[in-house]
Amino acid sequence: MVSLLHFCCQVRQCTFFLFTIYAGVRQGGLLSPLLFTIYIDVLIIRLRQSGLGCKLLQQYFGCIVYADDIILLSHSINATSSMLKICEEFALDFDVKFNSVKSSVIRIGERYDADCAPLTMGDCQLQFVQCLKYLGVHILTGKHFSCCVKNARMKSYRTFNAIYFRSKGANSELVSVQLFKSYCLPFVLYATEAISCKKFSYNTG
Repeated sequence: MVSLLHFCCQVRQCTFFLFTIYAGVRQGGLLSPLLFTIYIDVLIIRLRQSGLGCKLLQQYFGCIVYADDIILLSHSINATSSMLKICEEFALDFDVKFNSVKSSVIRIGERYDADCAPLTMGDCQLQFVQCLKYLGVHILTGKHFSCCVKNARMKSYRTFNAIYFRSKGANSELVSVQLFKSYCLPFVLYATEAISCKKFSYNTG
């Protein structure tokens, strides 16, 4: 039973006392993703039923969830504030604590740099940022949607230099090319299937 979980910590030959897990799911457990999906689905339903958030072709995209990474999409500050209140109510009802310190806000549109009211979650005021990282993609604030490839470019350069330095002794161009395809290209091509290359900011310093 999930409600009867007991854990203990072991360091080398020393085993500490057992303690009971009253909430949460086991990391790496086969049922953990399914149970968490059922758990967080309540929040998505509440947000969708509120009528707040973005829609595209009658499909709701106001709340995008991947594991425990959640992003809220709305057209106004007031709507975002109301959605955050729904998240706070969900947290109280289901004993969930959102990390306000790691949460941030980014604005995209014609009025992205206009002054606006602050957004809060709990007792913490959320920070407006110039760049937001979500699932490895760095999204930039501005009039239009764009992404920054600076970090991916740096990782690709470092990986290429390491491969080139170590593969010189092999004296094989085929080996170097294959290593480049396997370890460098994934950094360069990450997320290009979902985002047009025109949306990437290649000159961001």
